[in-house]
Amino acid sequence: MAIRDYSSFTEDEQEEDDSLDSDGEDAKSSRILIRIRTIRQLVDTTRYVGYEKSMRSIVPLLGMLKNDEEFVVREMLTREIVKLAEYLCSIEEKEQGYFCLLHELLPIVIEYATDLNSHVRTTATDSLVKLSSLLVSSDVEMYILPIVQSLIRDMTTDAYRIQGAQFLGGLSTVIQGDLLRDFIFSHFVLLANDPVTLVRKSVSLYIGDMCRIANTDALREKVFSIFLKFTKDKFWTIRREAVKSLPAVSKCVSHQRRAEVLVPVFCELSRDQSYWVCSAAYEVLGPFVATFGVETVPTVILDIFRSFYMRSSADVNVAQYCAFNFPAVLLAVGPDRWNEVDQLYASLVSSRQQVVRRSLASSLHEIARILGTKVAEEHLLRVFEEFLKDNEICSVLLANISKFFAVLTEEKRLHYLDMLEGYFKSADWRVRRVMAEQFGALASQYALHVIEKRFVPLFFVCVNDPVNAVRLTIIGSFCAVFRLLTESSMVLHGFMSQICELSVSRHFYIRQLFSSICGIAIEEVDAETYRSELLPRLLALATDRVPNVRLTVAQSVNKVLEHFEVDSSILEVHSQLASDCDPDVAFYATGMLPRRVLTRLNCQEELELSSSLSVESDVESFSLKE
Repeated sequence: MAIRDYSSFTEDEQEEDDSLDSDGEDAKSSRILIRIRTIRQLVDTTRYVGYEKSMRSIVPLLGMLKNDEEFVVREMLTREIVKLAEYLCSIEEKEQGYFCLLHELLPIVIEYATDLNSHVRTTATDSLVKLSSLLVSSDVEMYILPIVQSLIRDMTTDAYRIQGAQFLGGLSTVIQGDLLRDFIFSHFVLLANDPVTLVRKSVSLYIGDMCRIANTDALREKVFSIFLKFTKDKFWTIRREAVKSLPAVSKCVSHQRRAEVLVPVFCELSRDQSYWVCSAAYEVLGPFVATFGVETVPTVILDIFRSFYMRSSADVNVAQYCAFNFPAVLLAVGPDRWNEVDQLYASLVSSRQQVVRRSLASSLHEIARILGTKVAEEHLLRVFEEFLKDNEICSVLLANISKFFAVLTEEKRLHYLDMLEGYFKSADWRVRRVMAEQFGALASQYALHVIEKRFVPLFFVCVNDPVNAVRLTIIGSFCAVFRLLTESSMVLHGFMSQICELSVSRHFYIRQLFSSICGIAIEEVDAETYRSELLPRLLALATDRVPNVRLTVAQSVNKVLEHFEVDSSILEVHSQLASDCDPDVAFYATGMLPRRVLTRLNCQEELELSSSLSVESDVESFSLKE
C-alpha cells in the first residue's frame, strides 16, 4: 500500500480519511473485545459442560488464542487460565484435571513469562506463582524453577532479572519444602548484589517476605546482612524500601541485636539526607517499637518518637504516623511510662488536622485499656468528651464506645447514660446504626434494673426506627438482651410480650422483623418459651398478605425444623410455604424453586450455554485470519 501524503489533502478529504481511520480503530477495538469476551465465556462454560467436553472443545480453543497479536488478549488469557486451573483441580476428575493443567495450560503461561510485552510478562509471573500453589513440589522444581533461574541469570536484559525478583517474592508465599526455600534464598542473595539499581530495588521490596520464611539462623543471617547492606546503598529508593522492612527484620533477630544494631541503624535512617527515607523511617517507628514487647524500649527511640510532633508542624504525614502508631508504642513502653509520652498525646489531641484526631478517636479505647481504669479516667475522659463534640469524628469514637466504657467504673458509666440515650435518638441514622451495633455490649455493662428501665425501651426505639439498616442491626442484639434479662422472669416476660406484639404490627416491615427475630432467637431462647410464645405467632404469619413477610417466615421455619422435633403444625406450614405462589418464598422454604419456575430457568440456562459455545466458530475464524 502506498504511503498517503496528507499534506496535499483538502479539508474535506482529510476529514473523510480521518473518519475511515476512526472506523478502522473502532472495528479493531470491537474485535479485541469479542476475543476477550470469548475467553471469559469459554472459561465460565467449563463449569457447566463438564470435564470431558471441556478437554475436547474448550481447552483447544483457548490454545488457538494464545498467539493473539493483541497483548490485552494474551494478558486476559493468562488471568483466565488461573481460574480454569483452580476449577480443574477441584473437580472429581482431579488427576485428569491436574494432567491438563500440567501439559495444556501451564505451557501457555510459561511462554508468556518471556513475552515481548511487559504487561503480559508481569501478569504471567503472578499467574505462575498462583499455579505453583496448585502443583506438587516435584513439578514446581521441574517446570517453574528453571524459568526463574533463567530470568535471574540473564545479564543481557535487566527487566528479566527484575521479573525474577518478583518471582522469588511470589514463590515465598507458596513455600513448599527446604528445596524451594534454599532456591529462593540463594538467588535472592545473587540479585541483592546485582550492579543495576532497579534490580536491587526490586529485591528490597521482598526483604520482609524473606524474614518471614527464614527458618534457620543461617538464613536469617543472610537476610540481615542484605538488609544492612541496603540501608547504606547510595540510592535513596533502596534505602527507603530497606527501612520499610525494619519491623520484619527486628522480629527475626535477638534482643541484643535489636538494641545494639537496629536502633543505631534506625537513628541514622531517621536523619537521612533524603526526605523520603526519613518519612519511611517515621512511618515504621511504631511497628518497630512494638517489636520490643516485654523488653525495655531504648530511651533514644522514645526520644525520637516524642520529637514527632515538633517535626509534624512542617510535615503533615509525620503527625499521622505518630497518631496511628501511638497505641503500639504505648503498649511497648507500658503504662508505667505514660508520663514520658502524655504531653505528646495531649499535643496530638489538640491538632487541627482532622485525620490525626480521627486516628486518635478510633484508638481511644485501646489507650484506655493499656492505661487501666484509674489513669484512663484521669487523663482520657476529657479527650473523650472533646471528641464527641466533633461531628466529623464522633461516629468513629462511638463505634468502639462499649470497649471504652468497659474500662470505666460503674459510676462513670451511669454518668454518661443520658448522653448514650441521646445518640440512640440522633437525627443522623448512621449514628443510630453505630449505636445499634454497640447495644448488646453496652447493655451488658449495666445492672438489671438499668437495663429494664433504660435499655429495653431503647431496644424497641431502634426496632421501630424509620431506617431499615438500623432495624436490621438492632435485632442482632436480641440474644444478648434476652440473656441479660433471664435474671428476672418478670422482666423477661415483659420483654417477650413486647417482642410478640411486633407480630401484629400494622407495618409489614415490623412483622417481617419479628419473623427474623424468631430465626435468631432459636439459638438462645429455651424450647418451652419458644414454643409457647414465639412459634405460634411465627406460623400465623405464613399467611401474611405481604410476600416479604412470608419469605422471612420461610427462612425461620427452616431453622425451626433443624432445632425442634417436627410436629404436624410446623410441617403443614412448611408445605404451604413450599408451594407458595411467590417463587422467592417457595425457594427459601425448600431451597429450590417450584417445578414450573425451575423448568423455565433450566431452558434459559441451556439457551445461554449453547450461545456461549457458539463462539467456537468465531475463535476459529480469528485464528484463520491470523
